[in-house]
Amino acid sequence: MKLAIGIPITNRNVDRDFFLSFSVMDKPSYTLLAPSNEIYSHPVDIAAARNGLVGQALKSGADVLIMMDTDQVYPVDTVNKLVDALDYYHAVGAVVHRRYPPFNPLLLRGTLGKYERVPDDQAYSGGVISIDATGCGCIAYRMDVFKQIDAPWFELIPNDNGRPVGEDIRFCHKMKCAGLTIGAVTSLQVDHLTTFTVDRATHELFTHMRGKQNGNVQKR
Repeated sequence: MKLAIGIPITNRNVDRDFFLSFSVMDKPSYTLLAPSNEIYSHPVDIAAARNGLVGQALKSGADVLIMMDTDQVYPVDTVNKLVDALDYYHAVGAVVHRRYPPFNPLLLRGTLGKYERVPDDQAYSGGVISIDATGCGCIAYRMDVFKQIDAPWFELIPNDNGRPVGEDIRFCHKMKCAGLTIGAVTSLQVDHLTTFTVDRATHELFTHMRGKQNGNVQKR
């Protein structure tokens, strides 16, 4: 297997915690990819950055491309777990929480415009589950995925109702339309960096507080 790891850097700096976690991660032999200087603009076009990584991976002859955003902290076994799960899916993600309320894991089922989030008991089950959409912050693709879907693979364009759709969710929709499968390794809990670490505890606290505000938490 020829592995490429793509880092969609959107500025000239990366976070210290990302750098340290990436440095100590268990990784087989791999090719490191980063966006070319041509994509840097204000604001940075993240879709163009991701498309560039795919193009580089195709030219390198990679069998697998893992995309890893630089605003996250990764467990040491991230690469190995993602690659192992690709035996069963065309693309495999990890558990990454939104960095804004409700801080839920970005694991979805349904279709474009009608997604519902995966229940917590499945999102934290520790197994590998089937999903319909996820973010691109930590995800592995078999490279044949990009040969079955026409470029540009990632696009920042609105939905039919005019609402914005992330380049990651839209590509997941393209994959499902092409009959390709997506999984999530729920034992991989990837911290999402903001002004503080967003993790399961943050999500559960927000859910509890929201329920309390709505009068759904029993008073003691």
